[in-house]
Amino acid sequence: MTPGITLVVVGAILAFAVRADPSGIDVQTVGWILLITGVCLIVYEVRTNRLGKDDKQGQGPTGPYTPGGRARTVRDAKPDKDRP
Repeated sequence: MTPGITLVVVGAILAFAVRADPSGIDVQTVGWILLITGVCLIVYEVRTNRLGKDDKQGQGPTGPYTPGGRARTVRDAKPDKDRP
């Protein structure tokens, strides 16, 4: 999550605090681009981490379902009487 926070901070500084006007580049626009990219990166990382932790515990993000959406079933391990 650190790269996302870094992008947000640098982008906010460029967008709101820097008043320089170098030729050929708009510092405020670059700041806004970095800020939005950082927010998107943070949201992506949070969603990926949350879903990954749920899957590791054996529960999907919506409950005890497989990623394909089918419910998990537990089959009895009873031997068939017809088999020797």
